[in-house]
Amino acid sequence: MAVDSGLIAWIEEALAPLGTVTRRAMMGGATLYLDGTIFAIAFEDGLWIKADATSDAVWDAAGCPRFSYTMGEGREGSMNYRRAPDDVYDDAEALREWAALGVAAGMRAGEEGARSKITRHSRVSGNPASSWCGRRSGTPAFAGVTALAQPSCATSPGAGSPAFLACS
Repeated sequence: MAVDSGLIAWIEEALAPLGTVTRRAMMGGATLYLDGTIFAIAFEDGLWIKADATSDAVWDAAGCPRFSYTMGEGREGSMNYRRAPDDVYDDAEALREWAALGVAAGMRAGEEGARSKITRHSRVSGNPASSWCGRRSGTPAFAGVTALAQPSCATSPGAGSPAFLACS
């Protein structure tokens, strides 16, 4: 089943004040990115927003089930995405709040991915200060980098919103 192009257009329009939504085809669905950070998947019957251990309690409180699927031999699998609440399909502000939670999870996953690449390279080379991305000096690959980008909470709607909870 194809992804609903009307849903993708709605997401792009509603999230335009936050940044640019791009997509990549994925097994009959689409992986969605906001300014390069993964935040959701659109798959067959709707929108699934990225989650992680930090945000799971918010998703559980809202009653949003985890993305699950049936693998070969009838085994069940799941991914760290939660079904978007019904109000995101007709309320742009609600979509922005829940998408912010997904972007925060995507950013945390990106940070973890960067750390694991350094760890994997250190195991192979035996020297954590040696090359990452081809560097061969004695300087760590991230020298001069002071911080990874963090979501801004300055425009969070309030203490009860998912965007506020993601940043607290």
